[in-house]
Amino acid sequence: MLRQTEPTLAFSLYAFDHEMRLWKETNGNDWGAMVGNRTNKQVYYLYFEAEDLTMAKLHVCTTARGLAVMQWKDREFPENDAFLDSWRPLAMGESAVCMPA
Repeated sequence: MLRQTEPTLAFSLYAFDHEMRLWKETNGNDWGAMVGNRTNKQVYYLYFEAEDLTMAKLHVCTTARGLAVMQWKDREFPENDAFLDSWRPLAMGESAVCMPA
């Protein structure tokens, strides 16, 4: 039986015109993430493996940047690693997996 557990490590970032949430899953190197765009209300959920927090942040930023580049072809966006130090920890009272309205 699958049990839903609250993440013990979670971060958020708004960059590339997307809200991003990243959390550590309980299984080994597994991470979960949400990338959402408030303009068109599209939300993508990711589940992936990463060696450490830095690689997990890069994975999520790469996804968000790719979505932004596809949506706004005429705009310039910073590189994927530009926001590595900009993530903020989420308090465990904040939902890691739901995008605020």
